[in-house]
Amino acid sequence: MTMTSVFAAKPTAPMPEAKKKDHYENFAALAKVERKGKDYQMTVIDRKDPISVIAIHGGLIELGSSHFARRLAGSDKNLYLFEGVKTKHNQLLHLTSTRFDEPQALALVKKSSDCISIHGYKDSDASLCIGGLNTDLAKRMVKNLKDAKLKYEIIYPCEIFPGKEPDNIANLSQNKGVQLELSSKLRDLFQQHPEIETQTVAAIRTSFLSAPTTTVSSTTSSASSATAVSTGTVTGTSLSR
Repeated sequence: MTMTSVFAAKPTAPMPEAKKKDHYENFAALAKVERKGKDYQMTVIDRKDPISVIAIHGGLIELGSSHFARRLAGSDKNLYLFEGVKTKHNQLLHLTSTRFDEPQALALVKKSSDCISIHGYKDSDASLCIGGLNTDLAKRMVKNLKDAKLKYEIIYPCEIFPGKEPDNIANLSQNKGVQLELSSKLRDLFQQHPEIETQTVAAIRTSFLSAPTTTVSSTTSSASSATAVSTGTVTGTSLSR
């Protein structure tokens, strides 16, 4: 299979879904109405690693983001998932990255040196849009992904969802964070060609190896582990930030 990659910023207008207002103001408001274990579930695994991988719109909110976060975290990186498991209307569980304040997520991210936040958005092109305030780590990822000659577009910087807000949960880690936006078409591609997903994960994880280390604070208690469910088949369902 011939593989190509594009290292460029594609001027694309934001998806209409990104402009929708969250149904809940914050996690406390969400938790008063939605039922843990029935409407949503959380996975928190603190492996005492400096790097945390999170998917705050997991499960049926942004299909496939939980799966990719698990793959990226592997067996050594910290992992946080907030997953919608409602029978319908999972978009009600969407909290924008700047207002996602679930306590266990905040604790894990703030004690980490680096955070990688996984999201999904709707696009007919297979593309990975990379943003966040940790530009050094982001640029290493872009280089490694480009070198892997993958069969989809690498967009950097991400103009659609730049992830530059200081209060974006990904940027609350000590070295700030990287936000990875996977298009719906890219997630379809990963399902059809698992080897491309595997190559993507390997390229991103290689970027961790050369990341500068920061002493991780031990003042925050370790998060507990939980169990997640399968997100099911990825489709072109409308996704929001």
